[in-house]
Amino acid sequence: MPRLASRTTLCATTLLISMLTACERPVENKPVSATTASKPSTALAAPPTATPPAKVDAEANTLASLMQAAFGKQYVAQRAVAYAELPDIENRKETSRHILTGVSYTKLNDGQFVLVANAAPTGEGDDAGPAVGHASPGVLNVYWIKSVDGKLSLAHKQEAVAALGSDGEIGSPSFVTTGSGQHMLAVTHGGTWQGYTISVLSLFHLKSNGVQALMKEGINLASDSEGACGPDTEHCWKIDSQWRFVEPLGKGQV
Repeated sequence: MPRLASRTTLCATTLLISMLTACERPVENKPVSATTASKPSTALAAPPTATPPAKVDAEANTLASLMQAAFGKQYVAQRAVAYAELPDIENRKETSRHILTGVSYTKLNDGQFVLVANAAPTGEGDDAGPAVGHASPGVLNVYWIKSVDGKLSLAHKQEAVAALGSDGEIGSPSFVTTGSGQHMLAVTHGGTWQGYTISVLSLFHLKSNGVQALMKEGINLASDSEGACGPDTEHCWKIDSQWRFVEPLGKGQV
């Protein structure tokens, strides 16, 4: 039976996370192949939904237009990437060269587009790729793009917002609007290390000219030991969950 794992009040809206699966199984007396032991878990991701090709093309074109507006000459259209000097998250006075890719976008009530871009450290040259390792997080960046008479231009930006994910990738961002009309950016991220997989949720409040983290640390959504579970492993587990915003309970309600 599902149980409540976390209930937190955020901007007059409650974040509800319910655990769907939490199991610990006994050791099974069967061999585990090298392929099974090293393959990252795919059980944490929802099945992909087919998107019509025309919609994919339209979204890709919009994403490219927003990247062009955000970075100008720094955007390399042929590779759909941009190169820019970004501040260090811990020391904003220090900067280093990064390669950026557009990941997702949305449109606010005021008509502005919000572009989310992933960044990773890189070397010199317009053909340089990410210089990352498995444990390297991606860097979250947010850009506000306005449209005036059909022309897109950069209105505001907030770079090096947070370090999330692994392999130089921030994970999977999505946009959520609460019942009170507030825009949120939700990023699901994590990775697999030595067969142990973890998935984490980080939430950000999207405003018309800035973004604010709603928590210092992410919320653990899922974990499993699939890649490290062998015939001699004492404990194996798989924990998954779903999350959503709900309206806060009134006085006297349980």
